[in-house]
This record gives sequence, C-alpha cells and structure tokens, in this order.
Amino acid sequence: MIQNDKRRPAIPAAFFVAVLAVAGSALAQDAYRPPRHSDGHPDLEGDWNNSSLTTLERPMAYGQHLTMTDDEAAAIEDSFTDFFVPTGAPTTTFSFGQGGDFDAFTSVMRVGRVARTGFITSTPAGRVPDPKAGANLTPTPSPTEAEMSANPENQPAMVRCLPNMTPNASPVMLPGGYSNNFRIVQGPTAVAIMIQMADAVRVIRLGGRHRTDGVRPWMGDSIGRWEGDKLVVETTNFPKAQAFEGSWEHLKVTETFSRAAEDRLLYQFRVEDPDIWNAPWSGEYEFARSPHPIDEYACHENDYTLQFSLEAARYEEAHPPAKQAPSP
Repeated sequence: MIQNDKRRPAIPAAFFVAVLAVAGSALAQDAYRPPRHSDGHPDLEGDWNNSSLTTLERPMAYGQHLTMTDDEAAAIEDSFTDFFVPTGAPTTTFSFGQGGDFDAFTSVMRVGRVARTGFITSTPAGRVPDPKAGANLTPTPSPTEAEMSANPENQPAMVRCLPNMTPNASPVMLPGGYSNNFRIVQGPTAVAIMIQMADAVRVIRLGGRHRTDGVRPWMGDSIGRWEGDKLVVETTNFPKAQAFEGSWEHLKVTETFSRAAEDRLLYQFRVEDPDIWNAPWSGEYEFARSPHPIDEYACHENDYTLQFSLEAARYEEAHPPAKQAPSP
C-alpha cells in the first residue's frame, strides 16, 4: 500500500466538482452531432436570429469579466420586460413586442448557455483595441442637413433603404435595431445569406478567389471554405461606405459558422487591418433559431421619407424666409 504523503496539500472536494462540471459540459457539447446537408457538410440552412441586449463591446462596468452570473443576466432582462410584450398582447404603453421579432431583445446573449457581457473575446476589457499610432481612421460620414437635402445620394442608407442600413448585413454581422432575421441557403459552390433588413442577399463563393479587378462589392468580397464542421468565410475588398471601426481599404474579416446545438449557430469573427491595429482582434456569439419565417422587408412601401425631405428642401429654397427689418 502506498502511504499518503502528508506534505502534499489536500485537494478540496469542490475542485473535483468543478472539474466534473466542466468535463460534463464539454462532453455534452462534443456529443452533439450536427445534421448533414445533401453535400455532406453540416446543415446550416434555415432561419436564424441574432437579436440581443448584448453589444459588440463590453460595458466598462464589467471590467475583465467575459461572462456574467445568472442573477446579473436576469436583472438586465427583467429591466426590459415592461418595454417588450408578446406579439398581439394588449398594452397601454409603448412596446416593441408587436413588431414580430422584437421580443428577442429581452435576452442577454449566451454562448454555450453562459451569459456574455459583450461579443469581443480577444482583448482583456472586451473592447475594440486602440488604433496604432498614426493610423488613418475613416470617420463615419456626417453630412450636414443642407448636404443631405441636396440629392437622394446624400441621404443616409436608412432613408434610401440600402442594404447594411443597420450593422447586420456585411461582416462583422451584428444585431441592429430590429428585424435581425437571416435565412441561410447552402449549395456545393456557394452559400447565400438573406438579410431581412432591406432584403439584401450576401453570396459566399466556396473555393473561390478574391477579386482583383478593383471592384468592391457593397457587402465586401466573401469567399468560403469548409474546415471540418466549420464554414470559414474570408471577406476583403470592402467599399469605403462600409468602413468598420474606421477600417475599410485593407480590412479583412474572417468568420466561422458552426452548429452548436439543434437551435443554435455559433458565429465567430476575426478582424484585422495592419494599417489600423497592431494585432487582429476577435469575438463570438450565437444565432438562435428564428421562431418564425422571414417576412418581406418592404422598405419603400408607403415610406415617403426620401420624397418629402427633398420636397421640403426644394420648397425652402423657393421660399426663403423674409429678412427681418433692423431694430430702430
């Protein structure tokens, strides 16, 4: 019999409980086998939703905490309950719930069923890293009222009903204000992602090469490949109008899509631009299976914002305000 070495500290039973819990979680995740598409790869098809109260960057109050407790998540979610009600439920107060998928905004984002404080995972504070010294960041356009009213092309993307009028179309795909629904369709040579917002379709060419003709597609130039059970998508050739965190010309975003569970799709992203940041940065979140099919986003139907704003500008030009006489 081997005698116990009393010089070795006793290992608390709680340690083994924690190890077993982690191992059990890992085994549960490893046990999941995604369904297969007709092409033999994991089936990513279907309608998905990424609505969330969690944001790209972690609020500073959480410091270096990537996750939050169930109680912390419940407190956040409960604070929004009064503003979101199930579709069709009567209410006497303003509510987002009657918009179809708005009720999903009552949830904190969870990855592997653990609540997250933000999407970014690569930096200690969970925030976009500071740009390198001398980096030439592309500012977000902020035209004046006169410039916007000069012609339709100067109007914001939201008014013009252009794709990516919210940040959920081109990479990095992030939750927007509403209608965060997506339909994935995959085939042997391409994967298409339909974005409900403005009915945009992002086509990912499988096994392709990036463009060299100087054309920069509206949502970037995406090519994909399968690495095991993960779809890896690399996007470059972003147009300046789609600058992300001040980067566009040499921006490269690498995304992976993989099935995490029957109703969950793990989305991971990596952002790099050697002209802007000293090192790449990355993050992740999970799509949830959408509870309903995607509805048409008929942006211009009965929407007269663009017409009326330009008509008002032309009227003001034709009827300048009378000059006031100087005070005696």
